[in-house]
Amino acid sequence: MVFDQWTSTYQALAARAVVEGDFRAETDPDEAGRLLLEMAFGMRLLAVATDTLRDLPERMTTAWKVFLPGLVDDAKVDYFSQFAARRLSSYLVPS
Repeated sequence: MVFDQWTSTYQALAARAVVEGDFRAETDPDEAGRLLLEMAFGMRLLAVATDTLRDLPERMTTAWKVFLPGLVDDAKVDYFSQFAARRLSSYLVPS
């Protein structure tokens, strides 16, 4: 099943983030990976269902603001917030 493959990929990326010191050492990569996939998939599904795809980058930015402090050390929150904002800005749809 495709969703199982995505879950495995997100979990592997989360495990790598733990090993490389990007995520907090106590982060469970299986839980974090699954949560991040479900968060992204759910937001996308909701945006399509409500015809608000244009708002998806803003929703993702808000989600990262909420979740990053739980995933990364305090000293890294600003760096990863800026990184996420830069990545998401490429998906913004002009008004």
